[in-house]
Amino acid sequence: MMRIIGVRFLTAIVAIALASCSMRPMYMTLTNNQTQLNVNSVAVVSVGEDETDVRFAELLTRELQKQTKFKVVSQQELARRFPPYPITIHSFTETSQAKWGDRFENLSGDSIKAATELQRITRTDHIIFTWVGKCVRDASCMGMARSVKAVFNARTLKFPGAVLVANSEFTHKAGASPVVGTYNDALDRSIAIAAEEIAKSIVYYSVSPDKRNTK
Repeated sequence: MMRIIGVRFLTAIVAIALASCSMRPMYMTLTNNQTQLNVNSVAVVSVGEDETDVRFAELLTRELQKQTKFKVVSQQELARRFPPYPITIHSFTETSQAKWGDRFENLSGDSIKAATELQRITRTDHIIFTWVGKCVRDASCMGMARSVKAVFNARTLKFPGAVLVANSEFTHKAGASPVVGTYNDALDRSIAIAAEEIAKSIVYYSVSPDKRNTK
């Protein structure tokens, strides 16, 4: 009897695991009545100049190069076309980094103008604007970070028209300790995971709705 229960329990666990692997990504929402992303060429642009922001843009670019057949503008090429990227991104608007996220979500006149000007440089049909939200350290009583939690954001705009077609938000928390690594190591892991998962979401929504696994 116990053996039968054990087998059934293991079968249930395997079924749950398989189901979770096939679930649709939960880190992206299509907007403006979009049902599919039709990307041919894309640039990932960091709207922050912090090292974490730049690293996130770099890794998302690499993941898109690895996971898709899009024509992806490298960060090196973007810097060549638009020196000194990413600092001069702020020349398009006088708002702070946090306001960029708000503005691209709400698509104000300033953000549409900024995105359109930048697209003339990237020459892509989509631009993904990225930034990393506030990183929170969970400190121990000794004052050393035990974990770091960060929110990774991406706004995908389609051209011509600078139409917001997708919002992405991925929150990740990684542990830090003498065993698994420092605070910076934990943050690096979070950035890599966020880039991979958001790229997977883009791949998922690039498939026609009737061919997606929506379970």
